[in-house]
Amino acid sequence: FPSHDMASFFHPSSSSRWYSCLFNINCFFAMVQGLSWQSDDLLIWIPSTLIFLHFCTASYLAIVEVSHSYWSWHFQDIEWWIVVLNLGGSLGFLSGSIFGFFGQGTMICCQEWGTNFSFLSGSLLFLGGSYLMIPEMLQE
Repeated sequence: FPSHDMASFFHPSSSSRWYSCLFNINCFFAMVQGLSWQSDDLLIWIPSTLIFLHFCTASYLAIVEVSHSYWSWHFQDIEWWIVVLNLGGSLGFLSGSIFGFFGQGTMICCQEWGTNFSFLSGSLLFLGGSYLMIPEMLQE
C-alpha cells in the first residue's frame, strides 16, 4: 500500500486514478466487435468487476468518512445523500458487470436486460449524487 492507513489507499488522488484509466481502456474493449465469450470475459467483464469492486470500496469509505462510523442514517445531511447515492451507483455498476458474465447460451436475454438496467440505474444514482454537489457547494 502507498501509505500506512487503508483509507488513503482508496483516496481519489492515489489508486483511483489508475482504476479510472483502466476503466477507460475497458470501455474501449467493450466496443470491439467479434470477440469470443472467453475474450469478452477476460478483456471486459473481469476487469470491470474488479474496477467496480474498487469503486464500491471507495464509496463505502466515503460513507464512513461522512458518517464518522461504519454506518449511520443522516437523512438531513446533504453530504450523506451524496455519498449514499454514489455508493448506490457503484453497486449498480458492479451488478451490471456481474450480469455481463451471463452472455452465453440461453442467458443472453438476462444478460442484456440485467446489464443495461443495472448500468442505467447506476448512472441515474451517480447523476443524482453529482446533482446534489451543486447545492452542497453553494451552502459553503
